[in-house]
Amino acid sequence: IIIIIVVIIIGVVAFQPPTKPNDPQTVEYTVNDSASTTVTVALYPDRERSVHCIVQATNSNEAIVGFTEVTVPADPSADPNSSKRVDVDLATTQLAASGHVDSCWFE
Repeated sequence: IIIIIVVIIIGVVAFQPPTKPNDPQTVEYTVNDSASTTVTVALYPDRERSVHCIVQATNSNEAIVGFTEVTVPADPSADPNSSKRVDVDLATTQLAASGHVDSCWFE
């Protein structure tokens, strides 16, 4: 009976939906000028939950000079192994040195 309980617990843990999205990645960024940066991120859409991410631009001292949040809606036909590229335009308070996706979570 102990083996059955262990198998059930392993099955429940193994088949739970993930608590956070697959690793989002910064594909590229373009510093357009001192007021704008474009960041391209690769996100993995979920079939049942929206993915919400923070995207930011930082200056040469790594201070945040641009910030926004982006949402990728749930997509029942999404392939969880295939990322979706999203271009994000950021307004910046000064010239950025880089742009990146900071973190993501399910809504």
